[in-house]
Amino acid sequence: MNMKFNKSQIQTIVKTYYKVHEGSEVEVSSETVSGYEGIYETPCTNVRFKVSQQVSCFGQSVTSEVTLSEKDVNEILKTMFQEDGYDVLSVYYDAGTTTGDYFDRGTRSYFSGVTVEVKKLEKQKVKSL
Repeated sequence: MNMKFNKSQIQTIVKTYYKVHEGSEVEVSSETVSGYEGIYETPCTNVRFKVSQQVSCFGQSVTSEVTLSEKDVNEILKTMFQEDGYDVLSVYYDAGTTTGDYFDRGTRSYFSGVTVEVKKLEKQKVKSL
């Protein structure tokens, strides 16, 4: 079964994870960064989530920021879905770049959401003859 989440829903899931597992109130934002991968430097889009929270240090209120990679967010999604009774098979990010003209004017990176392929875990029934 495929479940599609938009960008704000994924940010809410990450925020809920930090509230439940870390016990802290955080703000979550996402950004896209254009980059290159592989030996042939194929253009790609990387999605990064920033988690920020207010921390008290030496009597001062300081903003602490942590940047989560796609791997980190995948682990958060797997944990949250397992607690809800699902097994995550794959996670697909709907991210990429729009094409501009010949001189790359108008080329932008985008991130619109995540599609998660899950399997509902069923409780095994004891068969009796």
